[in-house]
Amino acid sequence: MDKLSKNIVLKPVERTEIETLWKMQVAAFSGLLEKYRDYDTSPAAEGIGKVSERYEQPWTTYFFIVAEDKKVGAVRVVDKKDGSRKRISPLWIMPEYRNKGYAQQAMLAVEEIYGSDHWCLDTILQEEGNLHLYEKLGYRRTGTVDRINDRMDIVYFEKDLGGESMEYSEVQRIARNTIKYIKGEIHSGMALTEVRRLCEEKMYELGADSFWYYDIGAFVFSGDETTVSVSGREYITSDRIIAADDILTIDMSPQSGDTWGDYARTIIIQNGKAVQSDDEIMNPEWRAGVEMEKKLHKRMRSIVNPEMTFEELYVQMNEFILEEGFINLDFLGNLGHSIVRRREDRVYIEKGNHAKLSDVDYFTFEPHISVRGSRYGYKRENIYFFDQGILKEL
Repeated sequence: MDKLSKNIVLKPVERTEIETLWKMQVAAFSGLLEKYRDYDTSPAAEGIGKVSERYEQPWTTYFFIVAEDKKVGAVRVVDKKDGSRKRISPLWIMPEYRNKGYAQQAMLAVEEIYGSDHWCLDTILQEEGNLHLYEKLGYRRTGTVDRINDRMDIVYFEKDLGGESMEYSEVQRIARNTIKYIKGEIHSGMALTEVRRLCEEKMYELGADSFWYYDIGAFVFSGDETTVSVSGREYITSDRIIAADDILTIDMSPQSGDTWGDYARTIIIQNGKAVQSDDEIMNPEWRAGVEMEKKLHKRMRSIVNPEMTFEELYVQMNEFILEEGFINLDFLGNLGHSIVRRREDRVYIEKGNHAKLSDVDYFTFEPHISVRGSRYGYKRENIYFFDQGILKEL
């Protein structure tokens, strides 16, 4: 039976279509074969006989991935139904149809048929796009890596739904420790894209398996970009290079299972290195902005109570921001949101939200501010919660 998932359909391959399947496989993997020279392992180097042999295995099912009324790729699913892990091997999208989300949709469609638990797969370690896709879908590295040749390695993944999720405090710790790490790595001459890559790699290393905000682990801005407020749907990390004296904002969104972290800081670069203590900031404008962020969090903690509504917090804190000579830069005008399991379930510190702060388990406070007419913006974000009526930072 065909299975629909968003824009694609999985269509079981008929025996009469094996040659078409094989030709697609060779064409799809030929670029990787040329790049890595893995003649003993590449699907592009397999003969039609190998594909036919797999097709006849009782535990194997091949599907064409159909979109735009065309065969845009294929996937093989191995399910022995004996308690062993189900396996995807291989999956491919034809070159002319890549970067349209078809691979992700195909994997989700496979899970609709076979279930989302107890899977395994492997891929080329050097293909970062593949790693990101699988980790985004909940696969975790097993720690095993096989060297194929001096150009490539194979890394192994597994996916289980039965394992315990991290606590919110643990995921928030990932974000906090990543900021500490990157402050030691940042230097003048580094590209913002490199900063983002290092942050996201560190979060994976510390236990994140994905990023909850539009699959972006670290929003990184520098210089006059720090005043930019943009949705994750539109965000693209710029190719800017960090100057010897510079200002950055970094906003983290790690996830483990369906548990989120959310943490942001403003980082000052001075003489080519990140300032480790705010007391060391020499630029008076930047120091004032960083200090104002801390002042806002202190003010917020002093006025909130479990009965306060999100709107009341919004009004009082925006008034305070203006009184102090700053402006709110957020593109929606809000100051934070609830921490939930699904992005679409968030509620915001915004006008018109009459829910009480205590109606949610956790909420962020993340004012994004500037001085009117200034080229620079500042951000500081923590997660807060009430414990027996007392506000605490996660």
